[in-house]
Amino acid sequence: MKMDEVGRRHAGYYLERLRSASELYAQGGESLLQGLRRFDNDWANIRAGQAWSEGFSGEDEIAARYCIEYPNVGANLLMLRQHPNERIHWLEAAVSVARRLGDRIREAENLCNLGVAFLLFGEPLRAIQLLEQALTKQREIGNREAEGSVLDILGTAYADLGQMSNAIDFFEEALRIAREAGGTSHEGRALLNIGAAYANLGDIQEAINFYEKALALFVEVKDLNGEALSLRNLGTIYATANQTEKAVAQYERALSIDREISNRLGEGADLGRLGELYARMGQGETALEYTLRAVRISRELGDRRGEAECLGNIGTAYVQLGELAKSLEYFEAQLAITREVSDRRGSSRALGNLGLAHRKMGDFDLAVEYFQAALGTTREISDPRSESLVLGNLGLAYASLSQWQRAIEYYEQALVINKRIRNRHGEETNVRDIDLAYKALGDVGRGKESI
Repeated sequence: MKMDEVGRRHAGYYLERLRSASELYAQGGESLLQGLRRFDNDWANIRAGQAWSEGFSGEDEIAARYCIEYPNVGANLLMLRQHPNERIHWLEAAVSVARRLGDRIREAENLCNLGVAFLLFGEPLRAIQLLEQALTKQREIGNREAEGSVLDILGTAYADLGQMSNAIDFFEEALRIAREAGGTSHEGRALLNIGAAYANLGDIQEAINFYEKALALFVEVKDLNGEALSLRNLGTIYATANQTEKAVAQYERALSIDREISNRLGEGADLGRLGELYARMGQGETALEYTLRAVRISRELGDRRGEAECLGNIGTAYVQLGELAKSLEYFEAQLAITREVSDRRGSSRALGNLGLAHRKMGDFDLAVEYFQAALGTTREISDPRSESLVLGNLGLAYASLSQWQRAIEYYEQALVINKRIRNRHGEETNVRDIDLAYKALGDVGRGKESI
């Protein structure tokens, strides 16, 4: 047997193993864990199979087809386990090969997935370029369902940039397509996305209206995954509105459903968010109980991003318990994981958490250092909402140092961003802080005049 034939058979065999692992994972429950174990056991061979396929894609048609398929047949597992740089490399190779073969369907599919990878990597501008190419291809092909999916993701990318009007336009177009096609689940998800955009604009009631429409739709068609997702979104918006008890009730309902359908990722997300909410309510012990259960699930699934988020929530719970030194251990661990998996958005959150903890400990100069590092990261990934939060925290740190003029400078920078992205709650907070800083300088009334 020739070496090329050995490589071809190996690549084809492990492509099918990846496919079957992905199918098991998608079933949830014990099958989910079986799928993860199969994936982990086969990972070295899966990588070797993809490398062979890519290497011979220019001279062997079967290798070319395998190269196109590898990033997609196990997308749900690869997004969970694979480093973003490697995932991007696989998808770029798949796009190149599909384009060379003139396979527009696979090219469009891989362009969309590549856009998602860059979005998760914290590069929304690059994601938009790729998604627009995918959208053009899907329209040429005439695949309306795929077109709607790309529009949804484009909306998410624009939302990450703080461009909510553009985001809503894309979400509404996706909603129209879903309604034309009678795709109830797609319609529900478009409604949730529109609601999230209004939430980012600070329009709490409009967000709730869209979330409740989505929830009613999912309940009607007995889509339990969609129902749990809607409840999570409702929990988030009630938390934003400081209606913490209502938020807890929504997340508890979501948790019950996720356990019923064996959605371990969803269960972990619910537990983590409940831990965060209980910490906010001052119930540190309960918060720790929930967040420790969440981190166990993340580790069981190998979800490193989720694990980092849970560690941050544990740190927050220790802050509420007054154990600030302990909280720093968890925030440092959060930062280490986010850097390991190149999660820059997660890194900015971890740096912000460290800044908040040091400010609470009275280490104001160190708090400023962490906030400055977080600020640099939010600017690198073009995340204006997070940038405005960090600027506000920098203002508070300088206020703690009685450096009121510096504090005002940062508050005003945050205010400019919040006005641009139409974040009403953020604007109100910035205006209040500017007014308080001018009062501290003895310039009563100057704050409102300058605004």
